[in-house]
Amino acid sequence: MKESELTHRFITELKKQIPRIWYAKIHGDPRQRRGIPDFLICINGKFVALEFKIFRYGLHITPLQQHEIDKILKSGGIALVIFRREKDGKICFLDREYDSVKECVDGFIWGIVRQIEKGEL
Repeated sequence: MKESELTHRFITELKKQIPRIWYAKIHGDPRQRRGIPDFLICINGKFVALEFKIFRYGLHITPLQQHEIDKILKSGGIALVIFRREKDGKICFLDREYDSVKECVDGFIWGIVRQIEKGEL
């Protein structure tokens, strides 16, 4: 599975389960600031940035990506790297592993979105 397919499946499933989210895909135009995560999302007024990766021989977040993630976190937003391990197909974030994109989205909703809705994040 390519990174673009993982991204598409995750966002499609997320929209099915939470149709009221706002999101924008960042395409990486040369005139744009580099390192911005792949998707910017607003859920119940909370800013969430998602970076998608395929883990082959190590998780490669560029220094610019890490810098942008750090800035988002420092400003009170949420920034996550969601990745698929090539060797076993597991989809992971925040030290959690899932067998499918749907399970990962369910984990994202129950682990992140519900905390946002309760005002805990």
